[in-house]
Amino acid sequence: MAVNRARPIQKLGAKLHALQERKKKPSRKTEYREGTPCLFISHKREDTEACKKITDYLLDAGVDVYFDEYDDTLSAIAAAGDENLLTDRITDGINMSTHMLCVVSPQTVDSYWVPFEVGYGYEQTDLGILTLKGIWDSDLPDYMKVMDIVRGIRSLNELIAELFDEPKFRVKQRAEFVKESELNRCLQAMRVL
Repeated sequence: MAVNRARPIQKLGAKLHALQERKKKPSRKTEYREGTPCLFISHKREDTEACKKITDYLLDAGVDVYFDEYDDTLSAIAAAGDENLLTDRITDGINMSTHMLCVVSPQTVDSYWVPFEVGYGYEQTDLGILTLKGIWDSDLPDYMKVMDIVRGIRSLNELIAELFDEPKFRVKQRAEFVKESELNRCLQAMRVL
């Protein structure tokens, strides 16, 4: 079963004050990381609904995911307005991830956080971008043009197969999410992918 890594680390919410006291860089080692790939979803706030669908699709496929919208502690930190803790929490999410999937839409160009997350994760994760409908290579910022590009559901399924180092047909057998899934139809109907 896939793990939403934003949820298991909610236990830190009770230790918010202790987290505030922490001065050192977070470790990449986590109890959830051993031998299991995890995708950090980097996105612009305006693309949250599409990213929720993509995240649920990945979770259904058995991929561990860190998605900020599913992190109650991050929401509490953001509501408190503590920029230091907010940055620490985001970097913690990147640190516990093996891969980053940057979801790109026309709004991404105006993001402050996406370039930060990509820059921070550049040396620590395998980076890829997932383009939403209507994004062309010429629309991408230069720093994204060097990343692997995921376009459409077939390409996303290939990424999932690579994460697990499995042939594509085994990924299809692993969960019935590829062509027949309700989520797949939803992504297509939303014109997300």
